Amino acid sequence: MKPTTQTPPKMNPVSPPKGEKLVPLHSAVKGLAERFETAPHPATFVRWVTRGVYVGNRRVRLEGLRIGGRWHTTLESVARFSNLTAKVPEIRSQAKRGRTVDRLEPALVQRGA
Repeated sequence: MKPTTQTPPKMNPVSPPKGEKLVPLHSAVKGLAERFETAPHPATFVRWVTRGVYVGNRRVRLEGLRIGGRWHTTLESVARFSNLTAKVPEIRSQAKRGRTVDRLEPALVQRGA
């Protein structure tokens, strides 16, 4: 069974979704600095826009526009990306659970459990 995640709306290459203000990517980095112990490097945000990250077996990209040679996004897009890439619990297959049991069973028998 695949983890269910919401697909973010695609950003129109001309304008952001209604009600969302476009900000330069470096401003979004500064806005997130307080959420992290160490802020991600601005190049990380560019990588999230261009390549994305894999969540399970699905690629998730930060929505962004390139205007005048600079990347822009919205703070709402960053929030959606953050929610989609939050730690997703691993769903293990029956075979993987069986291998785990087979690996741990001798140690439990040895302890008398």
